[in-house]
Amino acid sequence: SYAKRNNFASNGATLVGPGPAGTGAFGSDTKGWTFETRLASKSEGRWQWLVGGYAFDQDRDSRMSQNIGLGGYTLFDIIADSHTNEYAGFGELAYKPIEKLTLTAGVRYSKYRNHLHPTYIVTPPNGLRRPDIRFNEDSTTLKLEISYTASREFMTYAVASQGFRPGGFNPNAAPGFNVVHEFYKSDSLWNYEIGAKTSWLDRRLTV
Repeated sequence: SYAKRNNFASNGATLVGPGPAGTGAFGSDTKGWTFETRLASKSEGRWQWLVGGYAFDQDRDSRMSQNIGLGGYTLFDIIADSHTNEYAGFGELAYKPIEKLTLTAGVRYSKYRNHLHPTYIVTPPNGLRRPDIRFNEDSTTLKLEISYTASREFMTYAVASQGFRPGGFNPNAAPGFNVVHEFYKSDSLWNYEIGAKTSWLDRRLTV
């Protein structure tokens, strides 16, 4: 898939305390693509498997500025160009020790890279130029599942799986000018499910 998004916003802003009003503006251009492919075994047999790969690549150009109304003085002007990509491989293996019971285990490994190009606060030569910032992170997530198909109309299961969301940086953070932190950490979780899938009334009702 391919996506492209452009947005722009402007507003009148009043500084804290007495003083002249000002204007603020923010805009960004984002474009990127996502690709995923999978290869799976046939559904018959005691062993079943699935392997695949995932790729994501995105460029984002953004700008945020704040002007003081009196004389049009530029308080700050931030330009942030970032490049983000993620590559992952995953696989899943299922085994049926008996006909109605299935044990499944899966794993996914991801490499995440985020690169922020020079950011300017009050455009040089009179302002501050921040160096490039790089944020790299890898992750491994697991999935375990057991299911029992008692009949064509009844199946019960239990799943434990991990989730992960990478960290990164805030492109428009301006050290010394606001309280937005330059970086944010990744977060992760364990997900647990237990349930049943049933059908009734000659498969006209599914619960």
